[in-house]
Amino acid sequence: MIRDVYEEDEIVKQWQGTKPDRTMPIEDLFILVRDGFRKCEEHCVYRERYGESSCLCVRELFPSEEFYLLYLELREWYVSRAAEKIAEAIIGDIND
Repeated sequence: MIRDVYEEDEIVKQWQGTKPDRTMPIEDLFILVRDGFRKCEEHCVYRERYGESSCLCVRELFPSEEFYLLYLELREWYVSRAAEKIAEAIIGDIND
């Protein structure tokens, strides 16, 4: 069940703002980039009301939307680099 709607609207606005009220250790961000994380998979009223990037599970993990967007960029880069390395290893094995 969603918390007080007006209160939650304010929390989301603050989270989406440019000045987070908390931070995240860079090591934690790197672990998330490496391992990824699972968003809630069942029906989520927060995701329904505020969108995928402002879901409660995302907001609880990342101090602000800016951190979440940085995570998405870094995760995409990391996954593509990992795929490149795997492809290089496979092609190297075939050519040997």
